[in-house]
Amino acid sequence: MTIFQTSIILFFVSTAYKKGGATLPIIEHAHGHGEHVSHAIEASSYINPLPHVLMLTAIVVMVATLGVALAIVIKIYKRYNTLEEDEILKAIK
Repeated sequence: MTIFQTSIILFFVSTAYKKGGATLPIIEHAHGHGEHVSHAIEASSYINPLPHVLMLTAIVVMVATLGVALAIVIKIYKRYNTLEEDEILKAIK
């Protein structure tokens, strides 16, 4: 499951890539903070941050899910002293 989630994240991040040196949408002023920007801002030269933010959220959910799954595996191993499905099913019956 983790490999599948990682491949989806890699796919979405790679589709958000722009050729030509796209940058983050940060506007820098030449001097000071409150000055008027005299040059035109081209939206096509910026990266869309939404896919990256969504994938960052997916990574957090993936890590949390993996942590819960590993905690369940540890509980099963402590109770049945094995992770073999057949032996656990025999112990349950």
